[in-house]
Amino acid sequence: MNYEKIAWFIFWLTFGFLILMLFYGFSVLVLTATSVEFAYLLGLVSFLILGNRLLFGYGWIANLLDNVISFKQITSEYRQKLEEKLQDKQPEEMIREFSFKALLILAFKDLDYYRYAYYGIFLLLVLITLMAKFNLLGEMVIGKYIEGVFWGSATAVFFVWGLEQLAKVSFVEYNLLDLEEKNKNGGQ
Repeated sequence: MNYEKIAWFIFWLTFGFLILMLFYGFSVLVLTATSVEFAYLLGLVSFLILGNRLLFGYGWIANLLDNVISFKQITSEYRQKLEEKLQDKQPEEMIREFSFKALLILAFKDLDYYRYAYYGIFLLLVLITLMAKFNLLGEMVIGKYIEGVFWGSATAVFFVWGLEQLAKVSFVEYNLLDLEEKNKNGGQ
C-alpha cells in the first residue's frame, strides 16, 4: 500500500511540475512573441474554433468505424449511437428503416455543409494572402500579418483535412468488409 501512495505522489508531483513548466513556457512565448507570431496564433485558434464541428464529427465517425472494423461486426450499440447522432436531422421512422451504411452516409452528408463553408473561407484567405504577396493590398503594411494568419489557418485546415481523409478511408475499408447487420431495426 505504501508503494501505491509513493507512486501517486510521484505522479502528481511530476504532473504539477509539467503544468508549471507549460505555464512558464507559454508566458515566455507570449512575452517574447512578435506580432507575426500572434497573427499565426490568431489564425490557428480561429480556424480550430471554426472547424470544431468538422474535427469532432470526422473524428467520431473514424472512431466508430475503427471499432466496427476491429470487431468485424455491427452491434446494436454502434447503430444506436449513429441513430442518436442523426436523431434531430431526420425523422425517427426514416432512421429506423435505413441500414448502417446509409446512416453513415447521412452522417457524412451532415458534415458536408460545414466542410464547404470551412474550405471556402480558407480559399478566401488564400486569395487575400496571394493578393497581399503580389503587393495588391500593400505588402509592407499588412502582408506579413495576413501571411501569419494564413499559416496558422493552414495548420488547422491540415488537421481537419487529415481527419476527413481518415474517416473516408475507414468508410471504404468498412465497405470492403461487407458486413451484415444483425439487427437492422435498431435492436427490435
